[in-house]
Amino acid sequence: VKQLLGYDTKVKEYDLREFLEALGMCGHPDALEALMQVKDHALAHHRSWEWYSAVGRVDTAEAGSVLLEALFDEDRKKGGHSDRDFCGVVARIADSHSSLRARVLELVKADDPGKRSILASVVAQSRSEQLLNECLALPAGPLNHFKPAITQMLQYVCVDERPIEGQGGAFEREPR
Repeated sequence: VKQLLGYDTKVKEYDLREFLEALGMCGHPDALEALMQVKDHALAHHRSWEWYSAVGRVDTAEAGSVLLEALFDEDRKKGGHSDRDFCGVVARIADSHSSLRARVLELVKADDPGKRSILASVVAQSRSEQLLNECLALPAGPLNHFKPAITQMLQYVCVDERPIEGQGGAFEREPR
């Protein structure tokens, strides 16, 4: 990873997109740190989507936290990328990392009107039964604001995930 950071970016054959993809997919423990070091360079060269995608591919709680904070960054919003795409990546990472899931729930409980719609999109795209249970236990204020998102997540967890044709495949799922 450190060798990639030393790569001469002024060479004609240099492709920032491939560089970011390699960092995101390498699986090295320092990949997120390396991506953080090249963030300004990537954003200056109009590769914000590639940078955020690479961070999402790192698939750690720390990477999810970086993306969660970026969801509320005004500069990222100017890039014209869909909040839904970013929210989906954050939701996917939060589903497998309890610390990020706890951070999302903490923000939901804070019920900040400026963050509400983005957090609702993260909740709606989550496939975590744990987050669903925690959202259903929210106090009345936040619960009312997040009802559509919770309904969407509930539909996925309880209906969409079930086998389509009768009992086919039902025995491959863990009982609830």
